[in-house]
Amino acid sequence: MKRVSSVILALLLAFLSFGAQAITLQPPKGFEGKVWNSTLALYGTFNNTTHFLCTTEIIGKTEIKPGRYDYRLLSAGHCVQLPPAGLQFSVSYDIGGLRANVTLVKVYMKADIDMAIFDWVTTEKYDVMEIGDDTNLQIGDEIINTNFAAGLGKQLSHGVISSGRLPLSDNCDEDCANDFLVQAFGAGGASGSAIISVKTHKIIGIAIWQVQGANIGIGVEPISNFAVFMAGPNQPHPIEIEGIDDLN
Repeated sequence: MKRVSSVILALLLAFLSFGAQAITLQPPKGFEGKVWNSTLALYGTFNNTTHFLCTTEIIGKTEIKPGRYDYRLLSAGHCVQLPPAGLQFSVSYDIGGLRANVTLVKVYMKADIDMAIFDWVTTEKYDVMEIGDDTNLQIGDEIINTNFAAGLGKQLSHGVISSGRLPLSDNCDEDCANDFLVQAFGAGGASGSAIISVKTHKIIGIAIWQVQGANIGIGVEPISNFAVFMAGPNQPHPIEIEGIDDLN
């Protein structure tokens, strides 16, 4: 009888010990891990109140002195221009993590360009994704996208390019025309996230919008607009522009 009781007690303790262990999900490895590590959550703080805004991607890095880096971040322009004036922008590795202030460098939100860049000086080490080329893409090409859809947490999504450049039509106005679609998961908060080619490992666009109530993926601004954005003028922050159903 004592032997049976000992066996039951051992099994019970083993069960309780197993049940008490927290489930740990490790970040992705390899190239997916690099995409994951280069993606940050963008926040805005106003009057001591902080809200998650969008997703941002590290696209450049300069070591300003040993162990101290100046990162260049890319996001969507409407993530900056739709919130109120006077925001202090900051970033975090994940939702609810420690935040660090970033400096808005340039922003432009118009029908054909919707981009913003920030600078961030830190001693932390992060991966950097390169700006690519969208001139030789094919429908069906595989893509990777890491975002903060719905502000829930960092998420990895795989998909494919599902359309060519969208034509101007009754269902696609000037804010939509010339973008392309990818079949990937996204929701509010995914704006500004990088669409990355599996083939080249480079950024081919950024997530900007989706059609509410239609499960057709994410509307992507081609990365070729980045050179136009950098060569063009800056905008004051904020400006009042009526947008389509964006993802922030």
